[in-house]
Amino acid sequence: MAARYFQGAHAILQGVRSFTPPQGLTVLGRLMEQDSAQVGVMRVDWRTWRLLYPTFSHSPLLSQLIREETDQATETERQNARGIRESLLNAEPGSRQQIMETY
Repeated sequence: MAARYFQGAHAILQGVRSFTPPQGLTVLGRLMEQDSAQVGVMRVDWRTWRLLYPTFSHSPLLSQLIREETDQATETERQNARGIRESLLNAEPGSRQQIMETY
């Protein structure tokens, strides 16, 4: 139901994504294994959130989450860039264009 709500462009907050039904069931399974009385689960694009909601982004909790997510994303981008560079260097000259187009 929540997935249909977000897919129907009814989401009030930009930068908040929906879960697919399998993702939702996985999250629900993890939550049911915990003893927490209340929880909240969101898929958030923190870069978008930070740009669109700068006031909220300065709260201590959110600023820490945004910083951690941004640091993690930056490291992933660096690793991907290293991987594509190595692939290009090791590839035959004739196949480099295809690698770049796929990337």
